[in-house]
Amino acid sequence: MDEIERQMSDAKAANIDVSWLQAHLEAIHISNKCNLLMEMKSNTILVNRAAQMDLRERCAELVAALQQFQQAERCVRVLHLVEKNLNDNILESKAIIDSWEQSKRSVAATKVRQSDQAEGEELVEESKDDKKGSQDVGALLLCSLLAENNLEKMR
Repeated sequence: MDEIERQMSDAKAANIDVSWLQAHLEAIHISNKCNLLMEMKSNTILVNRAAQMDLRERCAELVAALQQFQQAERCVRVLHLVEKNLNDNILESKAIIDSWEQSKRSVAATKVRQSDQAEGEELVEESKDDKKGSQDVGALLLCSLLAENNLEKMR
């Protein structure tokens, strides 16, 4: 096309009437421009369709990612509750163990007190026996002293 326009310029320069040819070349230019525009429109439609398909795919990926995110978030919440439950159970178990050990110590202390009390009662009984024995011995001594004293008086 450029070659035809160059030759037409050369013909004009040679004073040849090429105006009729110029109108046809302009029609060809308009036709070519229209063809180019139609081709661009066709290409744009194809690219638009490809972009829409890509958009749908990305949207589907986004929905899947959102579902995965929600599932992961749910898992984190569940694991947090499990951890809290475990902590509560651990604290409860420790409290039970502490209570059991305290009860065990209390029972042992009670047994020691009972044992000490029993020993104390035995000592009191022994002491009473000792006192009675001492009193008996003392009474015997007193009686023997009185008896000796009475004998001396009688002599």
